[in-house]
Amino acid sequence: VEGFQSLLVWQLHRAQRRAIIVTPYFIPDADLFAAMRSAVLRGVDVHLLVSRVMDQPLVGMAQRSFYADMLAIGVHIHRFPRYLLHAKNVSIDEDLAIVGSSNVDLRSFQLNLELSLLLLDRPSVFQVIAIQQKWLAESELLNAAEWAQRPLPLRVAENIARLFDSLI
Repeated sequence: VEGFQSLLVWQLHRAQRRAIIVTPYFIPDADLFAAMRSAVLRGVDVHLLVSRVMDQPLVGMAQRSFYADMLAIGVHIHRFPRYLLHAKNVSIDEDLAIVGSSNVDLRSFQLNLELSLLLLDRPSVFQVIAIQQKWLAESELLNAAEWAQRPLPLRVAENIARLFDSLI
C-alpha cells in the first residue's frame, strides 16, 4: 500500500468527528471503503466532495458506480456542479489537512508519482476547511432514494465501467 492511501486510511480510522475528502476521481479500494464505513459507524460525519462535471466519461461512470454503496454506509456525497473541481484535499477533525496531487483511485495510489503535503498547524488546517465548506455549500447533496431511481441502463453502464477501474 502506497503513502497517500495508507495515510488516508489511517486518518479515517483515527477520525472522531468529521472527515472531508475532496477529489475529482474517486475509485476506492476495499481498505478505503472499510475505513470510511468504520468511521461512519463510530459516528464520524464523513463527506465526499466530487465534481459533477467530468472530463473522463469512463472514469466518471466507474466513480458513480460506488455512490450507492457509499450512501448505504452513511457517507454524505456532494457533487460540485459548476465546473470540473480538480481539487485534491482532505481534512480530518480540524486536526490535520492533506493537500496534494493524489486522486482517490488505484492509479494515484499505485502507479502515479504523487505528492501530498500534510498540514498540522491549525491556521492552515482551518484555511483548507474554509475552502471545503465553501465548495460544500455550492454543491448538491446526493439523496440515496433519488440516486437509486437512476435508469437501469445507466446503472448497468456504470457497473460495467467499474470492472475496468484498475485500468482507468
